[in-house]
Amino acid sequence: MEGNDELAMQKSLQLCNPIYKGQSPDETYGAFECYRQAFQNTLTTYHITETNQKEYALVFEDLAYKTDVELTPESVKEYMERFCIAAIHLLFSKYQKQQHKYLIKAKRFIEEHYTDPDLSLNLLAEECGTTTSYLSKLFKESFGINFVEYLNRHRIDQAKELLDVGMDTIGEIASATGFNSQQNFNRVFKKHMGKTPGQYRSVK
Repeated sequence: MEGNDELAMQKSLQLCNPIYKGQSPDETYGAFECYRQAFQNTLTTYHITETNQKEYALVFEDLAYKTDVELTPESVKEYMERFCIAAIHLLFSKYQKQQHKYLIKAKRFIEEHYTDPDLSLNLLAEECGTTTSYLSKLFKESFGINFVEYLNRHRIDQAKELLDVGMDTIGEIASATGFNSQQNFNRVFKKHMGKTPGQYRSVK
């Protein structure tokens, strides 16, 4: 997207076009469902999982169009276009908020120092040249979560990569991703992933 909502809109609608052509209603429906889920995954990466704006509510209404309208390629196309427009507007609004100069600096600092177990909101605010209260407010407004939650999510993402490809012990991974103890790592990992690091590795 790179901050260009018009270009993003054009691209998203172009990707829809092949779905309407030469398919049965059920095939059209199935193709759109895959596209819709992929779009929702993108929204989730921006921590957009709900909205209180009525005009954008359809983005999060699973299978709403299947019961609201007759299932034809034309009706799905019309719904899909409305879905894309709403989703892009939501993405662009969040993207703009996340381009705040303090947030850009904060995200970069977290990516470079997440391994430090002493990384704190106080330290981050000092590095960004602002107050803890203001930076905390920016995180909450832009990501929908506080600083600690954002930091933990980043650490868990890094830990998952190590669990996927490495042979390090759970304790070594906990230390390498900035957790002050293996017990804390296990607790936070299970909260985010629904399973312990050991269970996650066993499944992989």
